[in-house]
Amino acid sequence: METRSKTAKARSENLKRIAIMDKAKSINTERDAAGDKISAISSSRHERSDGRQSERNSAAKSIRSSHANSNYRRKMIEAQVRADEQMAKVLSKQLEMEKQMIENRLALEKARLNEEYDLGVGDLHQFEDDTSCSVDSKVKVREWLQDIDESVKNVTVIDILISRYGRADLIVKSLVNKAKHFPVMKNNDFRSLTHFAEDVSNLVVTLEIMDMRNYLECPQLLEEILQKLPYNMQLSWGEKVLNANGRSSLREFKEWIWRKSEAASYAQSMNVVERANTALQGSPQTQSIAKITIESINLKVPHLTPNDDIKLQLLTRIKADESMMIPFRRFELHELPALTQGSTIEIWSVKTCSALDSPRYVIVFFQTKKADNLHEDVTLFDNANIKSIRLALNSDYYPQERMLLDFSRDQYADAYFNYTEFNKSYHNCQEKRSLVNFAEFKSRPMFVIDCSRRHLGNSVSFNSSKELM
Repeated sequence: METRSKTAKARSENLKRIAIMDKAKSINTERDAAGDKISAISSSRHERSDGRQSERNSAAKSIRSSHANSNYRRKMIEAQVRADEQMAKVLSKQLEMEKQMIENRLALEKARLNEEYDLGVGDLHQFEDDTSCSVDSKVKVREWLQDIDESVKNVTVIDILISRYGRADLIVKSLVNKAKHFPVMKNNDFRSLTHFAEDVSNLVVTLEIMDMRNYLECPQLLEEILQKLPYNMQLSWGEKVLNANGRSSLREFKEWIWRKSEAASYAQSMNVVERANTALQGSPQTQSIAKITIESINLKVPHLTPNDDIKLQLLTRIKADESMMIPFRRFELHELPALTQGSTIEIWSVKTCSALDSPRYVIVFFQTKKADNLHEDVTLFDNANIKSIRLALNSDYYPQERMLLDFSRDQYADAYFNYTEFNKSYHNCQEKRSLVNFAEFKSRPMFVIDCSRRHLGNSVSFNSSKELM
């Protein structure tokens, strides 16, 4: 009995020990689970903390970047303002220098004219009787007098110039004499009709400006001018006067003859096309057939992409709705049909345009008997024995001094030098690229006039003309 009691007691203690161990295991398991949960909570907390710190860093970086951009823009604006102020100072100095140059030029001109007057240079009667003197030059002298009348205060100089060159009666007398000596036109002579209309228009406009109404209403002058026209045109003018109830004047004749010259110019252009087609066709025996096949045409347009700084400035100006001037280059061709026969000087008024269309380069060349001629090379030019050539833009001349050219003696270095300098100035480079040498230039001259450095200032328009000698 005692042994059984001990065995039962030992078994009971073992069971209690096993129960205690199981309970300890469960407690350890719960402790491990609690530790894992605490670790998960701590990890989540660290992740949220890292996210908040990253957001703070990103916001701080964005603020610093925005601040840097604002500082950069401010510096750009300040630099632009400083550049504008510097440019304004440079332009102001340039204007002062040009003003001083003009004053010096006027002073020299006044001194020269006073000296000529004291020495008795010039002869008024010779000027009146000189039929070869260009009427346009007299008109230009009178216009020049009107331009400098406000700036030149020396009344003696103005009186001398007007008495020599600018008297209205001298100009009108010369124009009327020229009108009386107009050459008699032939039928279907379109070119002479165009010149005739230009001379009549020049006469009428000058008479209107000088308020010479007695000449505009003079029937004898109109009758003498009518005698220069062919019979069919005289008959056409008579029909116009009859439809106008017998009313006629030199002003109405000017408008009528001008319309006739425009029609003649159109007819002449049609004849040129017809002659060209006839020349291309040729005779049946010598006719040659040529075929040109164009497979593709490519138009190459350069594109300019501004950097970020310039793009920011452009966007600012566009947003402010400011106007922007975009310069571009344009080429124009003006043709003088023929030079005046027997004259040693030719003044050709080309055009009048705004300052924005001011020419940067003027290239002049001459050709003789090469129009509509398949046997001549139109890429070759003639020197036409030119002695000098100048371009007048308002009161500025390019070049300032006359050229002293003599192609018969191979003295044309100035013209060839201007030709070789064109590539450097036009492309803004230091390379001279001339397609012809000095000897070849004699048979294919191109007279280049560079006026790209001309300062326009506040001028609105200008008249361009060429003086050939």
